[in-house]
Amino acid sequence: MKSGRRLIVDVDRQTLELFEGGSPVRTFEVSTSAWGVGSREGSFRTPLGKFRICEKIGSGAEAGTVFKSREPAGVWTPGDGAEGDMILSRILRLEGLEDGNANTYDRYVYIHGTNDEERIGTPVSHGCVRLRNADVIELFDLVEVGDLLEIPAPTRVCGKLCFISGDMKRAGAYKCGCPELFETLRSGGWRLVFVISETDREFAAAEEADEVEILKQSSMVEDVLDDWIEALRPERAVFLEVLGEAGEVLVRDVRPGCGGEGAGLERRVDLAGIGEFGEELGRL
Repeated sequence: MKSGRRLIVDVDRQTLELFEGGSPVRTFEVSTSAWGVGSREGSFRTPLGKFRICEKIGSGAEAGTVFKSREPAGVWTPGDGAEGDMILSRILRLEGLEDGNANTYDRYVYIHGTNDEERIGTPVSHGCVRLRNADVIELFDLVEVGDLLEIPAPTRVCGKLCFISGDMKRAGAYKCGCPELFETLRSGGWRLVFVISETDREFAAAEEADEVEILKQSSMVEDVLDDWIEALRPERAVFLEVLGEAGEVLVRDVRPGCGGEGAGLERRVDLAGIGEFGEELGRL
């Protein structure tokens, strides 16, 4: 017999709302993934769609109980700090009910308590839905296995993404203003995603990449860009890649459907002047 309870996670508002018989009865602040939404294996993103609570773990455990492989492994207290992605207090394990999120169970996506309570309300998780420890204990007692949960797709656009091709290193661009370019972009609120081959890891590490996406095949570039854009819904997104032996960098808008300043941008920039171009790009 269905309980009439359902839960909705709002990624835009960073909330979890509990409904009883169609009426909202409780709202909790949450934290969803820092990497946006999606179900790709290894992406650390929060999946979308319809789910059911398939397991409740930790009944009666002390607040702050640390779970490893879903087994108690000590107790965290606020003075212990917020480093690491700890699973605390209670676990509500989720099972995907749609083709697009059917791997949710195997990805170990939970609703759980956290050691990073100060950042609840902002998307900083590793894919799970985090709650404050007191809140997850309360929620745990209000729901049952079989209750349904939905995570609708976000509608708000936010942030700016700059994709950096690994060929920037091979062309020697890092000697021609790349550090200056990256510093300018970061100060302008851009998030840098290095789209590179396995051999370019050192380049990404040296430039302190915000994110790294390793390509298995060069033909996957456009799919990777689309995946990140769908996951994070940035207000702006550009891709920087070297044009063959021309000594130029192609800077192109990879969200051509979006409006605003810089929409449809496609500019060839001399490699030697890429650092100065960062000031213009950083203002978009």
